[in-house]
Amino acid sequence: MNLDIITQYILAIVPAFTAVVGMVVTLGVGIGKIKKANRETSDTVIEVSKESRELKAEMTELVKQNRELKEENKELKESLNKVSARMEHLYYIEKNTKKE
Repeated sequence: MNLDIITQYILAIVPAFTAVVGMVVTLGVGIGKIKKANRETSDTVIEVSKESRELKAEMTELVKQNRELKEENKELKESLNKVSARMEHLYYIEKNTKKE
């Protein structure tokens, strides 16, 4: 009879034990997947950060070039205005001398 009682206890405990083991395994798999996703996200953030720094350096260079080009453009406009003024002056001189 003692064997029957032990068998009944084992049969009563096995489903609960199986459920607990299943939950532990599920929890372990879930934690593993979360860690993997966290690592992938962290790697992605690091890559984006590196790209961001590179883009910032390029943007800084472009801003510097833009300033230089604006200054050059300003100088060219001033030169063009001087040349245009001289040409207009010559045009008026020629126009006035032809009338006389």
